[in-house]
Amino acid sequence: MSVLVSVIIINYKRLDLLRNCLQSLFKYNDNKYFEVIVIDNNSEDESIENLKNVFSNLKIIKLSENVGFGRANNIATEQSEGEYFLFVNSDVLFLENSIEKMLKYYNTDHSIGVIGPKLLNRDLSFQLSAGKLPNFFIEIKDKIIYSLSKKSRHINSLIERYFFNKIKEVEWVTGACMFIDKNTFNRVNGFDENFFLYFEDKDLCARVRNMNKKIIYYPQTSVVHLLGGSSSTKHQKEIKAIYRNSQIYYYKKHLKAFQNILLKFYLHFNEKSGKN
Repeated sequence: MSVLVSVIIINYKRLDLLRNCLQSLFKYNDNKYFEVIVIDNNSEDESIENLKNVFSNLKIIKLSENVGFGRANNIATEQSEGEYFLFVNSDVLFLENSIEKMLKYYNTDHSIGVIGPKLLNRDLSFQLSAGKLPNFFIEIKDKIIYSLSKKSRHINSLIERYFFNKIKEVEWVTGACMFIDKNTFNRVNGFDENFFLYFEDKDLCARVRNMNKKIIYYPQTSVVHLLGGSSSTKHQKEIKAIYRNSQIYYYKKHLKAFQNILLKFYLHFNEKSGKN
């Protein structure tokens, strides 16, 4: 049987989230046409192997070190059989047959490069998961929108209704749930492994767009994203440092000197003032 879609899930010390993700995946999606590859970033949890006895079409790749998001996904693709990849965070829950819906829409237009579904919070409110590629001013705008959407359910609903309720071309979709065909992924050489975590999804979308391929936000299907659940909350200082390093690298790679100077001053000011 040929495999159409390889669903790739990275696990790092959150077997509970992974199990729930897999349960929802197999509950709502027909596993006749997809395989699931779980790549474990050295969680040191032997019980992960037991998942093979519970879920069919499941391949587990155990790494001897935590190599980060991009590199782990790249390793998984090298051992995949699918014609398409669906990258999924372990803190994602499926609500319906999202794989089939994204696959069908993907094949309606050969200019599509990447598709991302609508993401929802645990309470099913809207979660920002697509938009314009980062620069200093867009990041400030997105932070304001994100803050407003978290503070008020009414504002959250308005943002969803007027800006994120229709299929549209965007510049990036989140790597928490990202659908792409194998040929496109390989043509851009996969994820840039210089990003350990964060910004690698935006970087991939930027390079796909440079191929004149579209990035599509597809709200006709939704998944729940527990937002950060797959990252440990014990090392927030380390996580913030990783985020900043990825942000700086993205700016150097994609943006002009003026944007890099703005970011440098912004980060210097935040460090002096003790802000995040």
